[in-house]
Amino acid sequence: MYITYSARNVRIKESFKAQAEQRLKKLDRFFGEEVEAGIKVSVLPRYQKVEITVRQGGFLYRTEQEAPEMEKALDEAAEKLFRQIAKNKSKLVKKGLKDAGGEIEIPEEEDFRIVRTKRFAVKPMSAEEAVLQMNQLGHSFFLFEDQENGDLRVVYRRNDGDYAILVPENL
Repeated sequence: MYITYSARNVRIKESFKAQAEQRLKKLDRFFGEEVEAGIKVSVLPRYQKVEITVRQGGFLYRTEQEAPEMEKALDEAAEKLFRQIAKNKSKLVKKGLKDAGGEIEIPEEEDFRIVRTKRFAVKPMSAEEAVLQMNQLGHSFFLFEDQENGDLRVVYRRNDGDYAILVPENL
């Protein structure tokens, strides 16, 4: 497993890195050893936040947790990540994809349901116009065609109230 670290307003101690590596070692049972993880630590006035992002085989898993102490946030984020991966991994295995980690016991979860398919015209516009359109419709995201280059983009409202744009990467 390859782990990268980044920090805001703090220097990451070696003891934290050792704890992170120990906690994320469980990922080997899901994916084998060819997994990349990124850990981002932020110290804010009232709490500390740990974000964990795992990339493997075109899939992306991400979680974040806040706690008064960095180590507690790491533990909570790791547990949340394992539950998320186990839930989705069981669905992938059930659909016939190979399990890279060998035999693992995964608790059964209910399947998700897609209850509606909606079709609409995707029009060329700027990101600012897309945000205005999204807000006018009362949605939390909006798909649009970038007027500069014709690529598809998704603008969405983040939990902190700001906006972000998703840009597809060609793999």
